[in-house]
Amino acid sequence: MDNAFKIRLADYCEGLATGRVKPTNKKYGICHAIYGSIVPGFVCVDKIQQLAARWPKYSGVRRYPVPSPHATPRYAYIRRCNMWDRRTQYGRNRRELCQFIADELRKEVG
Repeated sequence: MDNAFKIRLADYCEGLATGRVKPTNKKYGICHAIYGSIVPGFVCVDKIQQLAARWPKYSGVRRYPVPSPHATPRYAYIRRCNMWDRRTQYGRNRRELCQFIADELRKEVG
């Protein structure tokens, strides 16, 4: 992944974090929100999962990195109607993870 792409991905993740960018479907998580928006496929999933594993609130589950206060990470992901709802801890955690990913990508670029 080159630096130009990292910057583009960081900008998009920060947009998801702040609400400036809306996911195409509120039931989609981070990778699905990125898929088709800035990349033609899941070319950045490994990178996102790698960075998510460094996040202090990381759930410990690679495919479902966002923790939920009320359910397992997988169950929370599957049952959530709006992944991005700021009124829920789960939605706020997801946005916080997006900002963390953006910040980490920018650190890598320098």
